[in-house]
Amino acid sequence: MLTVLLAACSSQNTSKESTNLLEANWDSVLEEAKGQTVNIHMWGGSETINNYMDSFVAPNLKEQFDVDLNRVPITDAKDMINKLLTEKEVDKEDGTIDIFWINGENFKRSKDNELLWGSFAGALPNYQNYIDGQAEDMLFDFGEPVEGYEVPWGKAQFVMIYDSARVKNPPKSMDELMTWAQDNPGKFTYPAPPDFTGSAFIRHGLYETTGGYQQYLENMDIEKFNTQSESLYSYLNELKPNLWRNGETYPESTAKLDQLFANGEVDFTMNYNSVHASNMIKAGQFPDTARSFVFNQGTLSNTHYLSIPYNASHKAGAMVVVNYLVSPEAQIAKLDPTYWGDETVLDVNKLTDADRQAMEAIDLGQATLPRTELSSHRVPEIKADYVNELENGWYDKVAKTKPYLMVLPSVVVVLALFMGGFVQGIKRSFTHAQTNAFTGMYYRKLLGDSEFWESLWLTFRISGLTSLMSGLFAILIMCGLFFMLSSRGEEKAIKYRRLLHIPMLFPYIVAAYVIGLLFQQSGFISRLFYSVGLIDTIQAFPVLINDRFGWGIIMAYVWKTVPFMVLMMFPVLLRVQNGWYQAAQTLGASRLRFFIHVVVPMLERTWLLSVFIIFAFTFSAFEIPYFLGVTYPKTLSVLAHHIYTNGDLSDRPLALAINAILTSITLCLGYISYRAYNKRSIK
Repeated sequence: MLTVLLAACSSQNTSKESTNLLEANWDSVLEEAKGQTVNIHMWGGSETINNYMDSFVAPNLKEQFDVDLNRVPITDAKDMINKLLTEKEVDKEDGTIDIFWINGENFKRSKDNELLWGSFAGALPNYQNYIDGQAEDMLFDFGEPVEGYEVPWGKAQFVMIYDSARVKNPPKSMDELMTWAQDNPGKFTYPAPPDFTGSAFIRHGLYETTGGYQQYLENMDIEKFNTQSESLYSYLNELKPNLWRNGETYPESTAKLDQLFANGEVDFTMNYNSVHASNMIKAGQFPDTARSFVFNQGTLSNTHYLSIPYNASHKAGAMVVVNYLVSPEAQIAKLDPTYWGDETVLDVNKLTDADRQAMEAIDLGQATLPRTELSSHRVPEIKADYVNELENGWYDKVAKTKPYLMVLPSVVVVLALFMGGFVQGIKRSFTHAQTNAFTGMYYRKLLGDSEFWESLWLTFRISGLTSLMSGLFAILIMCGLFFMLSSRGEEKAIKYRRLLHIPMLFPYIVAAYVIGLLFQQSGFISRLFYSVGLIDTIQAFPVLINDRFGWGIIMAYVWKTVPFMVLMMFPVLLRVQNGWYQAAQTLGASRLRFFIHVVVPMLERTWLLSVFIIFAFTFSAFEIPYFLGVTYPKTLSVLAHHIYTNGDLSDRPLALAINAILTSITLCLGYISYRAYNKRSIK
């Protein structure tokens, strides 16, 4: 009962504080903001934007208002929303986000889930003095009424970018683009949605292939949309074979597409920033001949916004920061491509003559289209509800290929060679070596031979222990990589993961040689132990090489297969969104607990598949057991080799029978693994 009363009082205090700030005079807000540190969460993938915030905005806020700005870079705005949703579920009142940069579907989701503070825009002096709040592009965000819950920060317009030295007449419509791509196969592509720019490109395609944007300004009729969008998917599938790499893969980001363009692999790139080409020329990354253009039917334009979460810890400071970011001083600097080149949200008619002149004097760069051309080719964004449907539709109906058709030629060749040899081996294992009559004597002989059973047990033991030990070590390494990924970033984790690839560079026979040098009784480690007094004689070092148990073989396999398992599982680890861990932290989970309860279940299927691959490989592998094994018992592969090459032709069917048993056991285990893998998938 006491907890409920305290929570109610806390809620009332928070509500009262919010109301007081929204109704207070601006001087009171400025006074309360002094000394506060404001955390602004925003996309951190652009060095120019980061530089604008860190070298221009932050120092001016500190000097003019005594407010410290802490820029928190993120990769996906959905991480912020998920974090706020989690904080709301646990009634966390003192949040870690004071301002966040959003628009479109993320704004709608925040608004629908009551994650926003309130209608604060009208309380900001610069919003009242310099922004036309009744302008159509300020009233709606991807079709969702803004209602003061967010403040416009900048405008963006989609442009296509080409190299005028390579392309004389760029295509100005989707039909012209199709013709150009067919005439120049492999020289065009677009980023894979949900990359923001790639998603914008297919929205242009939707407009042009379905009769314009007007029909998408209304609330979504899913059945009608599914019917209309088929023409877009047909267009994209027709375009696909003429894309870079035959459309079998797409650049994962706009940055990757820019790199392809800069390297001359493709002749076009695209961006949702009209000055991007000029900025890249100045940075020396694009050729001087790069230029921008827009489609004749127009290109998408939108406004991006700043908002304050419901549980921001420093609301007064957040109001001061947002107010400064829409001031003429900050907006004019932001318009300058030296800092960013982002279009202003200010109404130029409300500016002083000096501010207008300063704005007009900014050189937007040689590759930037005139403002008049851009403004005359603006088309509105699609409503937020359509975006997810469109991206999912693209993935299901365009991106997904029929992989079995692509690999069919290779599979046919491999199966013909493998199955031909396998069938011939099975046939000869049932054929008497002297009479050529059908017989099962070789299998009966094997099943009655104690050497065969000891070899089978040794083979199972080595493969089983190798698989389990490799799996254990791989999970421990993945735990370390996750800790590094969550604390030091993806780049650092990838760097250390590459060190693990070193064992994969060496053939298995080299691995056997290295393990022998290290662990045999006269090897490096035994001599090291002897020199430091850990053993009295070199002979006291345990026999690990050419031992009956197979420890030397197991160590060599583990050294080679652990990097393989890490390589298999690391892409799954990269799918773990930082926002998930932040949400778990909010609930009091440690990194280790998050890894065990969230990451490990994600890795489980890949881990299981990798363990089976390692088991199947080591079960029938030959080189390492041949060099590091003992004369008796041998692994089945070495035993088969010994029988086949001992010079007695009459025993060769015996060796083929061993190979048939090896293959049959592997296929049975493969089927069991497949069923277990699918069962995990269903769960």
